[in-house]
Amino acid sequence: MNETFSQLDSVIKALQSDDLKCADVRILFDGVMRECPRTESQLSSSAKIVAHPEFESGFVKIQNDQTNNLTDSEKSAVRLLLRESGPNPIIEDEINSNA
Repeated sequence: MNETFSQLDSVIKALQSDDLKCADVRILFDGVMRECPRTESQLSSSAKIVAHPEFESGFVKIQNDQTNNLTDSEKSAVRLLLRESGPNPIIEDEINSNA
């Protein structure tokens, strides 16, 4: 039990980092859920507290340079982020196919 508290303490400290990215938070939360499955209802990407799960998962994929793995709903949710970062073939293909 002390080991679990020690691990959670390290996660709490990591979450306070100034340079933490959303993708890093997802990795930390996934690790906590593996160690303590009862936290899944609060920490999973589909938890009730997540207002826009498609945005979160799409944003994490952008941060992990995985834009080619975006689902259609994630593309739609993060569309403005992708457009502002410069030309993006995924979004431009979608725009051209809808024209």
